[in-house]
Amino acid sequence: TNGGVTLLLPETAKADLTATWTNGGINLASGLKIEVSEQSRRRFEGRMNGGGTPIELRTTNGGIRVRGRADAESGSAPDVQTPERGTLKTLKRE
Repeated sequence: TNGGVTLLLPETAKADLTATWTNGGINLASGLKIEVSEQSRRRFEGRMNGGGTPIELRTTNGGIRVRGRADAESGSAPDVQTPERGTLKTLKRE
């Protein structure tokens, strides 16, 4: 795809992150607890809060940003459905 990707997660989420890009880079919010296992010019892998749900992000021309969401600790985070592999769904809070 052309364009950047932004992932917004609860700061307490447990995830295994994999990100790949061709022209761009990755930017991680400083408050997130991510243990980096691989970081190169076009690839990143890390475990957020010890690891958990696999999340894969890809873009061709654009950067990848990972941001935290503090209100998850108060229990107000939206319910999230797990999409089938290879699909992308937009989830909105109602």
